[in-house]
Amino acid sequence: MLLTAWMTLSCHNGSGKDVQADPDKLPLTLRNFYQDNNYSDKPSALIDGDLKTPFVPAWNLIYQPNDVVVDISDYKASIKKIRIYDGQGDKFNTKLILVRKDNEQEVEVGTYTGDKYEQWVEFTLPTSFEASRFIMRGGANGSYGNELELIGDYTPYKEPVYNRTRKPLKDLLGVNAHWWDFLNNMNMKGTAIVPAKYNAFMDLGLTSLRNYGNAKEYQPIRDKWAFNPVHQGWYEEDLFAQIKKDRPDMVCWSVMQGQFDFVRSTWDVPDPNYGFTATVSEYINHNTWGVLVLESTSNKNTGGFRRWHIELASPVPKGKTAKDFATGSSNQMNIPTSHPSRIEMGVGGNLPYVPGMKVIVTKGQSSELNIYYADNNKRDDLSTWEVLGRMAYVMASRKGKNAKVPDYKVWSHVDYDPEHSKWIAPNEVVKGSGTADLFEGMNEPNAFWAGYDDYLNGRYLAPAWSMMYDGNKGQFKNCGVKNADPAFKMSTSGLATASTDIMRAVYWWSKKNRGIKKDGSVDLPFDIIQFHNYSYTGGVSQYAGGVQGGLPPELSNVLDAADEFVWYSNKYAAGREVWIGEWGYDVNPASPMNAPAYGKYTAEQTRANWAIRTILEYAAHGIDRAQWYRLYQDGNWADKDATQFSTMSLLRENEDKTISRRLVGDYFKQVGELGDYVFDSRVSESPRVLKYKKGKDVMYAIWGVEQMKKEKESRPVFTETTGTYELSLPGISSVIKKEFQDGSGVMRSEKLNVNGKLNINYSAKPLFIVATE
Repeated sequence: MLLTAWMTLSCHNGSGKDVQADPDKLPLTLRNFYQDNNYSDKPSALIDGDLKTPFVPAWNLIYQPNDVVVDISDYKASIKKIRIYDGQGDKFNTKLILVRKDNEQEVEVGTYTGDKYEQWVEFTLPTSFEASRFIMRGGANGSYGNELELIGDYTPYKEPVYNRTRKPLKDLLGVNAHWWDFLNNMNMKGTAIVPAKYNAFMDLGLTSLRNYGNAKEYQPIRDKWAFNPVHQGWYEEDLFAQIKKDRPDMVCWSVMQGQFDFVRSTWDVPDPNYGFTATVSEYINHNTWGVLVLESTSNKNTGGFRRWHIELASPVPKGKTAKDFATGSSNQMNIPTSHPSRIEMGVGGNLPYVPGMKVIVTKGQSSELNIYYADNNKRDDLSTWEVLGRMAYVMASRKGKNAKVPDYKVWSHVDYDPEHSKWIAPNEVVKGSGTADLFEGMNEPNAFWAGYDDYLNGRYLAPAWSMMYDGNKGQFKNCGVKNADPAFKMSTSGLATASTDIMRAVYWWSKKNRGIKKDGSVDLPFDIIQFHNYSYTGGVSQYAGGVQGGLPPELSNVLDAADEFVWYSNKYAAGREVWIGEWGYDVNPASPMNAPAYGKYTAEQTRANWAIRTILEYAAHGIDRAQWYRLYQDGNWADKDATQFSTMSLLRENEDKTISRRLVGDYFKQVGELGDYVFDSRVSESPRVLKYKKGKDVMYAIWGVEQMKKEKESRPVFTETTGTYELSLPGISSVIKKEFQDGSGVMRSEKLNVNGKLNINYSAKPLFIVATE
C-alpha cells in the first residue's frame, strides 16, 4: 500500500542544531531501533543531535535492501510527520514505511532521495493511523540521512521494572565439549567412555554440558537415524546415560550443527573457475577419514573457501576407477598463490592415493545450512525447513521422556560398513530415553563471515525455529520437538553475535505468523534464548579482524550484551531464560581473544581471575546459564596455536594420558563451593563489591577492575587496581574469608573476627567474605 506524503524542506540556523524542537517528537532511544542484518554500526547517528554525521550501517551488507526498523509500539503513536536531515546531498532511494498496528500491513509513506544538502526534509502524512513500527528501507551506504525525527500523537512510555528470578552461581558453571572429549571412536559398546576423561569432567562439579553433534552423523541417509553409535562411531547416548545416572540434575544436550549429506549433495558442485593443481606427498589413512598432504604446482584464481573437490589428474591405475580417488574436504583455506606450497587436507578414508600422483583441487559450495540448493532463495517458506523440523521431532522422540511416539528407521554399520560392524553395536529404535533435556538446531547460523550461503537473519530463522519447535503450530506432521514431547525444551540456535536484532525480528514475525497466547504474550518458537559472547576488543563480532586482544568483562561489551538479552527476555519473551552458550579466553599471547600476562599475573592467572569475575557479573546481570568454551583442547600441540578458541580449555590431557585441570579449571571447581548463592545487590562499583545470599547466609565478592591502555593497532595493556575497602557488616561478629588457591580443588578459608565492619585489601583476583546475617 502506498500513501503519498507531502514533502517540504527547511533549513537549520547554521549552528548544527534545529531552530525549533517539536513538542510532539517521539523521544526515540537506541533501544527503539534494530537492523536484521550484518551491520557494523547501530543507528545512534540518527538520534544524537549531531547534524554533521550521517548514519552508515555498513558497506558490505549481506541482505539488501536493508531495513532500519524503529519499534514505536510502546508509544501507541499515530505519526503525522517524518523529518530527515540530509547532510550529504547524494542520490538515494530509501523507502519510508509505517507498519499498521491493527493488521501488520506495511504502508509506504514516502521516498527519501537524499538529493538535498544541509536541509531538513519533511514528509507530512495526509492521514494518520496507529503504527507499531517505522521502517527505512535503504542500502548499505549512508542512505538514511544524518538525523531522524518522528512527529505525531503518542503516549509517553516508561520502561517497567522487571522482577526477574535470579539463578544460583552454580548454574553459570557449564561447558562445551565434543564426542572425543569423553569417548573412544569405533569401540565396542560398553567400552567407549574413557574413564580418566569422564572422571575429570565430573570432578569439576559443572551443571550443564553443551555437546557439539553433527547433522550428518545423526542422519547419514535421508530418514535413517543413527544415535548410539552415530554414523562416525561415537556412542553419544552411552555418555549421556552415564551422566544422567551419576548427575541427574546436569542439563545435557547436543547442538545439531552442520549439514546433512543428502542436502549437501544438492549444493556441492565443483567450480572449475577456482582451484589449484598439486602433487601428492603423502596420504595418511585413519580408516573412516584421512589426511592428504599435497604440494601445489599451479593455481586458477584466488580466494578463501571452505569446501573442496579432489580428483585424480594422473592416469588411473589398473584395477581402479577415477571414482575411487574422488573425495571432498571441508578445510577452510585459501587457494595457494606461491608454489610449491605444502597443504594438508582432511579427506575420506581408505583412498588409494600414493606419493607422486597428480591431483586437481576445485572449489565446492560453502554452505553449512540444512537447506536444499533449490530452496536457497525460499528462506521464508516453512517447507524449506521441514528437514530441520523432522530432525527436531526425532531427537525429542529419542532423547525426551515421551515413549508414545511413532517408530523411526535406523541406520547401522552392519548394513553399510561390514568391517566395523564386526564389533560395533547396531542402532536400535529407542524412544523416551530421557538422556537429554533440550534441542538446539544449528550452531551460529548467522555466520556473517561466511556470506549469504551461511547467514540467516531473524526473518529466516523465525520460520526455521518455528518448524523445529512445533512444526509451525502443528501445520507439519511429525515436525518439531513439542509434537514429540511437550515437556522437551528448545533453545534458539546459538547466535554468533551478541546483539538482539535477530531476536527482535523473530518477535514480530512470530506475532504475525504464530499469534498471541492465552496469557497475552506472543507465541515465540523457543523456550531458551541463547547467544555467544566473547570478551575482547573486537566487540560483538567473533571475527573483527585487525589487532585484537582479550578484555576483562567490566571493560568490554559483554555485560552490556547480557543486559540487552535479559531486557529482550523480560520485555518480549515473557521472561524466558537467557543462556550464554559460548564464552571463554585463550592464553596463547597471539590469540585475538587472549587473557594476557601482566604485572604479577601469568596468562593462566589472568584468565582464571577474569573467568570468575565474568561468572559473578553474569549472575548479577540476570543471565540464567552459561557454557564455557571448551572442556579439552585438541591436543598439547595446540598450545602453540594462536587461532582463537584453540587454548580455551578447562582440562588438559597430558602426554601420559593422565588428566589435569588448567588453572581456570581449578577456579571453576573451587567456586562451586559457593554455587548455591544467588545475587542480591551491588554494594560498590569501584571496587566491585557484589552481594549474594543463600537463606540467612550472605556472601560478598570483592575485586578491583584493571586500568587499560590501548593504542591503535596494538593489544591492550593492563595495570592492576588495588586498595583497601571498608565493608559494612552491621550486627556481625565473625566472617569467613575465602580465596582461590592455584593448583587446588578447594578454596582457602580463614575465620576473622569483626565488629560490624571489615577492612579488605582487594586486587584483580576476587575474594569472598561469607557470614550469617
